Amino acid sequence: MDFSRRSAEKEIIDLRPLTPEENLSAFKRIAWINRFLGGTGVILHHLQRFSKNWKRGEVIKILDLGTGISDIPEAVLRWGKKQGFQIEITALDLFHEPLKAGRLAPGISRIQASCFDLPFQTQTFDYVMASMFFHHLENTEIYSVLAQASAMAKRGIIINDRDLFNAQFFGGKFFVLQFRVCLHPGFTVAFGQLEH
Repeated sequence: MDFSRRSAEKEIIDLRPLTPEENLSAFKRIAWINRFLGGTGVILHHLQRFSKNWKRGEVIKILDLGTGISDIPEAVLRWGKKQGFQIEITALDLFHEPLKAGRLAPGISRIQASCFDLPFQTQTFDYVMASMFFHHLENTEIYSVLAQASAMAKRGIIINDRDLFNAQFFGGKFFVLQFRVCLHPGFTVAFGQLEH
């Protein structure tokens, strides 16, 4: 993998520990960005594509890494309900404050844990998703989390993040090689998500 063009610029959350209030405020801003600037739409777009292969009555299980206040899982549940799908989401975050601040919603289980030591067995979920999370990781950590996500997902992975990598990473070549060759040979790739 060539991370030579990846931005090394850190966000405040990466530079120093935030107070609980700062942390919660940051996650609320991210939720606003997801809702109004398209982050949620990206995830829903790919789930819509994946859903063409779902069977009615089937329970779709999703793991959301770096969930924050679980705004995207809530949107996924609303979308799924409108479409007639039964979806269960495990929303995972390292921080307690945003998990506690998320709305209680049937269908979302919130877990405080590290993405480097996922407390699940392999192939537990149909999909693993992560939005605006990977840019907080170091290069070697990206490999580790992608490998774990691949082990957890039976059907696919959806990653939505800001452009920290060169165009090949999200545009195709780099991502295709990484997932096809190294992580899960049965998946094919389109625009940064995996589809079985």
